[in-house]
Amino acid sequence: MFTGYVFYDLFVGHDQLAFWNGAIFTGPDNHVLHHAHEVPAWVPLAPTVAGVSGIALAYILYMLMPGVPAKLAATFGGLYRFLLNKWYFDELYDAIFVRAALWLARAFWKTGDVRLIDGMPNGAASLAADAARGAVRLQTGRVANYAFTMIIGLVLFVTLLLVGMPR
Repeated sequence: MFTGYVFYDLFVGHDQLAFWNGAIFTGPDNHVLHHAHEVPAWVPLAPTVAGVSGIALAYILYMLMPGVPAKLAATFGGLYRFLLNKWYFDELYDAIFVRAALWLARAFWKTGDVRLIDGMPNGAASLAADAARGAVRLQTGRVANYAFTMIIGLVLFVTLLLVGMPR
């Protein structure tokens, strides 16, 4: 808690150039670090005063006068709920980011995973099963049917060979 006070000169004081050794670069016309030293005296004290005041007020309200917080909550109900719900930041974050991410994830799941990744192998398996059912119908067990199929194939082969030959 006291490190900033102890090492002030190293961090932002007179020895800052040697301490940071070029790690923090500001342009030659940028004097923001120098201007940080010239703020009014109340500026560096404001966070400490606000913190100590909040701790003192909480102690007074909850230890010395425990009935006052309930009366304040009842009197300023809207403001109390707004502050109690952390400015509704979680609800806003949920509406903007979480629901959008869930919608996108669900879309990728339904389209990418179910239809493409799972669907393509299933579709290929279905196509192979349909081809197998068709091939089973061709196999009758009769030699005459096989001989006829071979003669038809030979006739088609010779026809394509003769049509495709240059004259």
